[in-house]
Amino acid sequence: MPKSRSGYKYESTYLDAIFDHPARTINRIVAIIRKEFPKCNGVVVGDGISGVSMIAPVALKLKVPFAIARSKSSHSPLKVEGHTDVKRYVFIDDCIVSGKTFRSVYKKMYGWNKSKPIGAVLFYSQDERLRYCTEYKKFRVSGVVVDLKIIRTYGR
Repeated sequence: MPKSRSGYKYESTYLDAIFDHPARTINRIVAIIRKEFPKCNGVVVGDGISGVSMIAPVALKLKVPFAIARSKSSHSPLKVEGHTDVKRYVFIDDCIVSGKTFRSVYKKMYGWNKSKPIGAVLFYSQDERLRYCTEYKKFRVSGVVVDLKIIRTYGR
């Protein structure tokens, strides 16, 4: 069982960026959002553990509101919980594979307050180096094509 940089033992299959060095991961996400998405006025996640664990500290450092789009299996009757003034948000999660979580968040946020994503920051552990790359992806959500600039942060 590995030990984190803080000395605690942990087990993780893909959330090393959270357990091993959370402060560095949070600071890197904040730096990337400030540089790549200066018009961001909020951050949003789905209700998976990886994104939710990062959203509050990232929002506090950026001094922006945040919201969490809830899944159907959630114990909350609300589709979205959080600050209602989030309009141009950055989606935060560990990765986008099929786009299912992103599409769900987009639909819920747009239906909640007509807000739209301006980009995404994805984090997951790949190796010791902390790098990022930029790419654009198009997602079709309810017949609407959403262009999304995606920033990936890698690291431990």
